[in-house]
Amino acid sequence: MTDLVAVLRSMLPPLRVEYRTGCLNNAAIGGFDQHLLSLVREALPLAAGQPAEPHLRRMAEILAAYRGLDLATRAKRLREIKRRLDALL
Repeated sequence: MTDLVAVLRSMLPPLRVEYRTGCLNNAAIGGFDQHLLSLVREALPLAAGQPAEPHLRRMAEILAAYRGLDLATRAKRLREIKRRLDALL
């Protein structure tokens, strides 16, 4: 994918599944956090110098720490990621 909007949209389905299944990091093979982080890393160069860049950097921070968070904090962070994606789409 080379289109930023397409990459951002591709983040929504696993994000929804992760939230609906209790934030257990099981929404993707290898871990939801790693899957979404790979998409964020794909999107970052496409967003260089654009308003999306700081949002993506924050999402990368959240996802890098995701595994170590308790379930309530994970849910809170997923809502933050969703708000950021909504702002970009």
